[in-house]
Amino acid sequence: MKLKIGPFNLEHELTFIIPPTDKIGIFMSGGLDSAALLSLIITELIETNRLDAVSITAFTIEKPTGEPEYADRILKKIENHFETTISHVNYIPNTAAAIQQGRIDHGVVIQTCE
Repeated sequence: MKLKIGPFNLEHELTFIIPPTDKIGIFMSGGLDSAALLSLIITELIETNRLDAVSITAFTIEKPTGEPEYADRILKKIENHFETTISHVNYIPNTAAAIQQGRIDHGVVIQTCE
């Protein structure tokens, strides 16, 4: 898929390609960035006739700022819009130190992916 970004006088074209795979994982915060990226992924899968062949799983880390609730709502809207199903691993626990630093503990990521 070709994407054009930037104002007209500084426009830049990018090629967005998803290599052959049967699984895609994405961390979802419930914010605009992760929602936009997931929408791009689904659009590319539709355009290449692979949406039914690829399972998508969204992962949301538990944070005190409400990300799990936001991500759940956004995922339902995206599922309805694209008429697809997305698995959601929600409320993944994070360490207090990582939360305080505004990041994900790498050990939590490893455990979640196993």
